[in-house]
Amino acid sequence: DSTYARLFPILARAITREYGLPRVPWAWVTWAAVQLALGRRLSRFDPLAAARDARQPLLLIHGTEDQTVPVEESTMLFEAWRGPKEQWLEPGIGHVLLSTMNLPIYCTRLAAFFDRWLSASTSTR
Repeated sequence: DSTYARLFPILARAITREYGLPRVPWAWVTWAAVQLALGRRLSRFDPLAAARDARQPLLLIHGTEDQTVPVEESTMLFEAWRGPKEQWLEPGIGHVLLSTMNLPIYCTRLAAFFDRWLSASTSTR
């Protein structure tokens, strides 16, 4: 729900939105510091990097008015995903608000997705 495809653009937006700092150089400094602290390249953990090899079923949920993670991130991930996939774009909804705005529809749709794919995986065993 409201997932990103790449972490760096989300970090850069947050630096500006949350702290009022310019993206350059602060997003790059933060990115480098976190990678140094973890001893790993963060881009290796971007969902987009894994999407090209993914074969698992995917349901992406995203509100079109998400100001935290732009809906384009979800669409980018959806297009790259190689496994079975569904994208649920909900007009007028912000970041992770669909479940609070219409919980019955949210739960019904999630349950249908899991029923479909979990039933399929157990029938092949």
